[in-house]
Amino acid sequence: LLARSRRIVQGNLKLVEEWAARRTDVTLVSPEGGTVCFLRIPQRLDSIKLSELLITRYQTIVVPGDFFWEKKCIRIALGADGALLAEGLKNLDSALDDMLSIK
Repeated sequence: LLARSRRIVQGNLKLVEEWAARRTDVTLVSPEGGTVCFLRIPQRLDSIKLSELLITRYQTIVVPGDFFWEKKCIRIALGADGALLAEGLKNLDSALDDMLSIK
């Protein structure tokens, strides 16, 4: 069970690392252990508004960093199915682009 969980989390972390490397406006804060990571979002964005946009328009859930005293971050779980995470990252791309085009 532990080996399976590690494979899932490590594979998903690699997906997030590759996604974050393609975006110049986010920074990945990789976990030293555990099953979640943080993404630093552009300073002019609000993590709660981004999270609300993701839920309402893209049916994608992230946790706003405000809940962890990190207002310019969002938290992403790494334990999901890889295909589901990949779709969520595509939705995050779209939501970030939406918000950045407004401001």
